[in-house]
Amino acid sequence: MTSKAWYDAARKAIDTGNERAEQCAGQGRTVRTVVAFGSSRPRDETDALFDGTTEVRTTGENFKDAEQAARRLVDETRDEDAAGREDYEKVVGVLGYAQSRNSTKAALRVLGRAGIPAVGTTATADEMLEGPASLNYWPSAPSNSTEARIEADFAGQENIVAARGEKRNVCSPTKRALVIESSADLYSRSLADKFRAELPNPPGV
Repeated sequence: MTSKAWYDAARKAIDTGNERAEQCAGQGRTVRTVVAFGSSRPRDETDALFDGTTEVRTTGENFKDAEQAARRLVDETRDEDAAGREDYEKVVGVLGYAQSRNSTKAALRVLGRAGIPAVGTTATADEMLEGPASLNYWPSAPSNSTEARIEADFAGQENIVAARGEKRNVCSPTKRALVIESSADLYSRSLADKFRAELPNPPGV
């Protein structure tokens, strides 16, 4: 299945579920709304991996419009009773932000200040929990400080580097590492910093 077909099938399933939820609300059953923030519609299989997917809203490529979308949501939910919304239309939380970026971090701070709960998908940078976001954000994946510690322990303690001049295969733990990061990506930058701090013999990094 192509990424477009996968995405369309997921959206169709969500839309069908929402229609059923509205029918249940009409029968007097308890129904509430959760907003799912994705980035943009996936163009290929790689994009599809990073879109956690209920009301779905896109926030641009790489979540570039995440903060603005969060502010719009806060404005919409500020006085839902006055707006005449049914109970099932009232937003009780947010799902999404599959990438740790400055834009998604800012969006979580907006939601945190407004008291709107948010459940993360694969965004793991510890920095995502800073400030107001710490009040209402629950990441569902391990923090990248944990990831960096595991990677540094493995690199510094396991026999992964071949010894020079040996006629037979002999390996040892690494004493130096080349760390490559993307300064534009909060997760990449955070993980690199924490790996450097955790790796044994840090002067060699």
